[in-house]
Amino acid sequence: MDHLSLQTNTVASGQSKQCLA
Repeated sequence: MDHLSLQTNTVASGQSKQCLA
């Protein structure tokens, strides 16, 4: 597991949630 990948995934999730809101 890449720490960078995990961070990017979290950021993408946050952006998706913001877009939905």
